[in-house]
Amino acid sequence: MLTGSRRKIPHFLDGALRMVSQPRQPRTVRIRSGRNSRSRKVRITRVLTSCLTLLLALGCCDVRAADGASGAQTKGSQLGSDKFSKAPAPQWVVNIAAPAAKPSSEPNDLRLGDVQRRWSEAGEHAYHHYVMSANNASGVASLGQLTIDFNPAFQSVQLHTLRIVRSGATLDELAAAKPKFLEREPGLEQSEYTGTVTIAIVLEDLRVGDSLDYSYSIIGSNPVFKGAIAGLQLWETTLPVNLRRVSIQVPRGRGFHYRFIGGKGSPNVAPVESHHGDLKEFVFEQREIPPFRPEGGYPPGYQPFTVMQFSEYRDWGEVAGWAAQLFEMPPPSTAAFANLVTRFKAIPDPETRSRTVDETRT
Repeated sequence: MLTGSRRKIPHFLDGALRMVSQPRQPRTVRIRSGRNSRSRKVRITRVLTSCLTLLLALGCCDVRAADGASGAQTKGSQLGSDKFSKAPAPQWVVNIAAPAAKPSSEPNDLRLGDVQRRWSEAGEHAYHHYVMSANNASGVASLGQLTIDFNPAFQSVQLHTLRIVRSGATLDELAAAKPKFLEREPGLEQSEYTGTVTIAIVLEDLRVGDSLDYSYSIIGSNPVFKGAIAGLQLWETTLPVNLRRVSIQVPRGRGFHYRFIGGKGSPNVAPVESHHGDLKEFVFEQREIPPFRPEGGYPPGYQPFTVMQFSEYRDWGEVAGWAAQLFEMPPPSTAAFANLVTRFKAIPDPETRSRTVDETRT
């Protein structure tokens, strides 16, 4: 995730954004039948809980504090440097112009927050384009460092543009950008390792009144999801948003469902659907979104900020069907097992057969 804001945000929001980069893998769960049915129900519940976390982690969010969660362990690294490149945006991307800058008392304004996500035979591609203004000295400091979080085990990053707009002139900073690669493990003290790498780019020549215009792509997704279309998109941020735009492109033969969740309720936003070859596109737009002001003291499980969820799954039964594949155990194929099956099938009385199976198992 690339960001230009060093504002402090609540720990729950930072945690939700970090889940996007790397969800935790579910633990192996054994399911037994018969007298252990109660244990089976408890374990299935744990499995589905893990699946919900994984499903939530499928999405991509855009604006996050550059200093990340407090207590994060950071060290320099070259891990992931081979997965970073500077390249033009793909041809299918629509170039969206940012609204004109407006007078503002905020340190920074997010003039444009544009995310275009595509699922195709080539996999998942998430394009991001942001234009942010520095309205005072504090705003200049906030835009001094950009970061992109990704997992080099299954993702790559392309930086498309990096520009400073000053008094109508455009300064191209792409060629001069020198990325640093940092291994940040916010859960290190809890023995949680994600493999996430942060690309950090420092901008030294920012001035009051400048706008920072940048775009990048994150290509690839966690293979545990097997190409599933699902995720979330942060809709409001701690900055005023002049134009928020989210485009989701999926194959025509696959489903698409969405909803907005959060403490303020659903915004008055409906997608515009169109078709391009074998893909269908859903575009969501909203202008002049006020900044999210965290109040603190939220009860556990309460989500005060607005998020858009989307998925090709129609219900939780389909989600459970995907998750069950993660815990399937291949049946044994040895001759000894085949002989046991034949022996059990030869016992005509069900009670005797069940007792024999229990005795053999113990």
